[in-house]
Amino acid sequence: MQTFAIVRLLLLFIHVMAFAVALGCVLREDAKLLSAQPVDPISLRAAARLVRFALVILWASGAALIVLDTGGAVLQVADNPKLLAKLTVVCVLTLNGIALHCLAFPALCGEARFGRYGASLAAALGGISAPSWLSATLLGIARGQAKGLDYADFMVAYGGIAAIALTFALTVVRPRIVRKLAMGSRWFDARLHGSADLPRLL
Repeated sequence: MQTFAIVRLLLLFIHVMAFAVALGCVLREDAKLLSAQPVDPISLRAAARLVRFALVILWASGAALIVLDTGGAVLQVADNPKLLAKLTVVCVLTLNGIALHCLAFPALCGEARFGRYGASLAAALGGISAPSWLSATLLGIARGQAKGLDYADFMVAYGGIAAIALTFALTVVRPRIVRKLAMGSRWFDARLHGSADLPRLL
């Protein structure tokens, strides 16, 4: 019994640390999209690699915790609305992360062209990412507050948060991404040559 408790505690520690690393990277890169500086592909690629690694650890440790807590009867997850909602949100943010990596990041780094839709794509996917990580955080720490709520309640709340974030991303963040993409090449030319006169967003 003591061994089980120690193993579970270690898995939980790994899970929480991986989540903290991933959330920190996501929030940092999201904040940079609102900053006065153009997109930094080097920082973006490094953050993408770190978040991808953290997600793998999150899935592995989370699956192990579910197996331990259910005694191998993983179908019991269906009887736990909060856990089922958390798994749904994690699936959404994982799929969204794949889309960010394959579509949005190449557009932001100038490696792919989506015309006038590039900024909208990046903003929309980012607008889904932030509320998904926030919702996963809230579902992870909610205890007594979650009692009496069913799966639909959690999903409605998540959908509301996502809708607000998506609206903000498309109306506020998208115009800034457009300007960042327009001045990206000038930023890196100046950076590579050590110029102090780096372009900034208006």
